[in-house]
Amino acid sequence: MLSASESVFAQIGRGQYKPRHFEYVDFLSKVEFDRAFEQASLVISHAGIGTIKNALYASKPILVMPRQKVFGELVDDHQVLTAHRFEEMGHLLAFSTREEFSAKIANAHNFSPKPRRANAEGISAAIGAFLAKA
Repeated sequence: MLSASESVFAQIGRGQYKPRHFEYVDFLSKVEFDRAFEQASLVISHAGIGTIKNALYASKPILVMPRQKVFGELVDDHQVLTAHRFEEMGHLLAFSTREEFSAKIANAHNFSPKPRRANAEGISAAIGAFLAKA
C-alpha cells in the first residue's frame, strides 16, 4: 500500500466524516489544489470529468469512486458510466466498494494510465448526424 515515505492528504468537502489517520482540509483554493495535485503520486477522487482530465493530462494514476444516484449524490449515474468507460479504455481505476478499493489501491502505483487522444473526426460526425436529424 503506502511506503514509509508516502503521506496521505485529502480535500474532503462538506461531509460529516472527518478522517482520523491523515491530514485533510475541507477546501483548497485553486492554487493550493493545483500544487497538491502536482505533488501527488496518486490521485483518489470521485469520477468528475475535470479531475479525470487533469490526471490524464498529468499522466497521474487516478483511482475513482463514482458518485451515485442511489445515495442522493447526483440526479443520475453519469459518473458510474464515465468511470467504467474510462477504466475500460485503460485511463483510470474505478471502485464502488471497500473490497474493490483495497484490491485496486494495492496495485495503483503500478498502474500507468493510457494517454487519452481526442477523436475530433468522431465527434464531428456525431454532431453532424445529430444536426441532420434536427
